[in-house]
Amino acid sequence: MIRPDLRLPRSGSVRRVYVGLALLVLMTPAIAMQFTGEVAWDLRDFAGMAALLALLGIGLEIVLRLARTPSARLIGIGGAVAIAMLLWVELATGKVI
Repeated sequence: MIRPDLRLPRSGSVRRVYVGLALLVLMTPAIAMQFTGEVAWDLRDFAGMAALLALLGIGLEIVLRLARTPSARLIGIGGAVAIAMLLWVELATGKVI
């Protein structure tokens, strides 16, 4: 049995927070492009990052729905974030880790 203080918030609120953070991540290079020439993203870059963030969101949703214990959730979330970061590095550099 899960202790009441370890329950997650309703999935709608978690989803809204994630979408807000994903939009913030996508807005960061768009804002940086207005002030410096060192950031030069095109439509493919934004689409790729949006797809990566969407896949991460789907992965997190699956983990939060299937994992029953807090430790399993933590491991699943860490794994999903680690996979997303590895994909991001691969896409950014083109080098296989």
